[in-house]
Order: sequence, then C-alpha cells, then structure tokens
Amino acid sequence: MRDAIRAKKAEDEEDEFLLLNAAVATVQAAAAAAAAAAAAAPAAAALAALESDGRSNKRPGGSNTHGRPVYADSTWGRMLREQAEVLKDPNSTQAKLFRRRFRVPYPLFLLYVEWATDELESMPPLAGWPPVPMTLKVLGVLRILGTGCSTDAVLELSGISESHMSKFFHQFCAWGHEKAFPVWVTWPKTTEDVAKAMGPYIALGLDGAIGSTDAVHIAWGGCPTGCSILHRGKEGYVISLPLLLPPKFISRKFS
Repeated sequence: MRDAIRAKKAEDEEDEFLLLNAAVATVQAAAAAAAAAAAAAPAAAALAALESDGRSNKRPGGSNTHGRPVYADSTWGRMLREQAEVLKDPNSTQAKLFRRRFRVPYPLFLLYVEWATDELESMPPLAGWPPVPMTLKVLGVLRILGTGCSTDAVLELSGISESHMSKFFHQFCAWGHEKAFPVWVTWPKTTEDVAKAMGPYIALGLDGAIGSTDAVHIAWGGCPTGCSILHRGKEGYVISLPLLLPPKFISRKFS
C-alpha cells in the first residue's frame, strides 16, 4: 500500500515538472517572438514605404513628404524664380548659361511659353496634385531638343514625371511642325523679302546668294587642290558650303 502511494506521488511530481517546463518554454517562445517582431517592425515599415505607390517618397526636383512635387522648389523652378531679372540681361553670365543649356535666349523662351499657353491644351493634373507650370514644361522640351537628354533628366531637374514630359514633348513638337513652322519659316515672297535675304551675302561678296545650308557632311570631290586645305573638315575629307542661288546666277557663274 505504501509502495503504491509513493509511486502515485512520484508520478504526480513528474507531471507537475513537465507542466512547469512546458509553461516556461511557452513563455520563452512568446518573449522571443515579441522581440523578433519588435526588431522587424522598423524594417517592415521601411519596406512598406518603398513598396507603396511612390508618393511617400520625395520626387526629385523638390517635393513634400507625400511625394507631391513642389515645382517652385525644383532646380529649374528656383532658377526661374531667383534669376528672373538677371536672365533678361543677355550679357550676364546666367543669361549666357541659359542660352547654352536651352539653345534659345531667355526672352525667346518667354515667348515660347506665351505661345504654348495660348495654343496648347493643358493636361489636367491628377486629383490632389498641383498642375505642372508651363514654364517648366517648355524648358523640358528645349533641353531635350537642344541636348538630347532623357525625360529622366528632366524629372530630376524639374519634378515633372517622365510620362507627363513625354506626352507634352510630342504635343509641343506637333504644334511646332503644324502651326508654328509655316508661320515663321517661309521663302521670300516679295522683291523686298528677296533683297533683305540677299543683303548679308552681298556684304560678303556673294552677290546673288539668298541662303545657305550646313554642309559639314557634304563631300566635295571636285575641290581644286589648292583650296582643299581650306575646306577639309573634322570628318577628314574635303567639304563644301553650297549656297542656295537663283537660277540666273548659277547659269552665269558655273555654266
């Protein structure tokens, strides 16, 4: 009888020990899980921000914490805001730099902006986003045309998205080809127009010439040997500068 009681007691103590160990293991596991979760929380938050729609990250060119671009604070926005007066002086360093970067003087750029504002339909901004200033869009077009840069470079300097800039670039170029080009690029139509076009060439001793073309890639196989050194370009072969001449002048001088 005593042996049975001792065996029962030992069995009960063993069960209590096992239960205690299980409880300790459960507490330790919970503590470890809590610690791991606490350590992973910052990384998870950063990952969630990176995997968002991008509006939680600052857009290049200046933006607030929600990703909406502040165009006035972009590189180009600050330039136009802070250098507006000095850019009007064509002899200033800033104006010369502007012309080198965008291939047009500042006053002509302002004229382009005025034309584009009047002629081109503005693309509506996304809900909650500010509209893109026409000044920055025209700067983007001029930089792409003048240097061949990418829309990503425009994004970095102005905050304008690549898709928006690409769409406006084609819209601006189509308008320039269809409407602006026929207005500003024409053949002389009157005697006065012809005389005005021929004036610079007459002053240079090229009577009868009315225009010229860039001929840096045009090979001149019949160039006189004595003149070849004067007409050799960077391509390594002899080049010519053909003039757009009236037929009578051509027949008189070269027939």
